[in-house]
Amino acid sequence: MTGSQPTTALNWRQHASERLTKYGLAVYSPTRGKTFDPTKPIGIDSEKALGGPENTSRAINMRDYLDTTLADCLLVFLDVTTPFPSLGTVAELAWAFDRRIPIVCCVPQDSVYMYHPMVSEFITYRVDTIDEGIEIVVSVLLP
Repeated sequence: MTGSQPTTALNWRQHASERLTKYGLAVYSPTRGKTFDPTKPIGIDSEKALGGPENTSRAINMRDYLDTTLADCLLVFLDVTTPFPSLGTVAELAWAFDRRIPIVCCVPQDSVYMYHPMVSEFITYRVDTIDEGIEIVVSVLLP
């Protein structure tokens, strides 16, 4: 991302949430209520690693699916600095695309993500910064 944008998995979501709620928009973060670092892989046995039935891979997947498919708009940050792509985010892109939910994606145009034909087709609006993405979400959802 360009400029002084918050770029960690938690920081950018907190920044976006604070800005969007000022407009009266409800914001759901897939990291809410979780006590682990979502940027680190947890492996197949997520319930054992994280504890509790709400942290099984099936429960995490269903919660993220419901959050995505019930949303009016999806704000996505594809972090190009991580060593592996966020497969959960790619799933969310597909779910939103299937429901024709507008997707605002913060990712550089020359990112490896943009070279994948499916990912580039999923994205409704591509912007360089999280603040630009927030502006697009506001313009899409508010009169």
